[in-house]
Amino acid sequence: MTRLRCMSWSGYVLVLMVLVTAGCGDVTNDSLDNYRDQGAVDVSREADFEAVVTEKGEKTITVIGMGAVSQTYILATNEVAYTAEVGDRVRIWTTGRYQESHPVQATAIKIERVE
Repeated sequence: MTRLRCMSWSGYVLVLMVLVTAGCGDVTNDSLDNYRDQGAVDVSREADFEAVVTEKGEKTITVIGMGAVSQTYILATNEVAYTAEVGDRVRIWTTGRYQESHPVQATAIKIERVE
């Protein structure tokens, strides 16, 4: 009888261990990875908006949007090569994520000077 009881307990312990360790697997966020991949290289789509550069820093650029998006944006420009200077008109591609602050903040993935 004790042997049967011992086997019963070991069965419960085994089930409990499986349930506890099931939550310890490696979770990947495929949608986030896909988003990063697209944002990093997919600039074949149309620009998000056109703007005029009002300030240029080492890691940011401040622009005022033209037309329907006529508000001020501070854009992070990490690893984005561009030649625009203050006063230039530019096309802006972003990651699509905007922080609702004043001014609006976002990350640029491409900046193209309009001739």
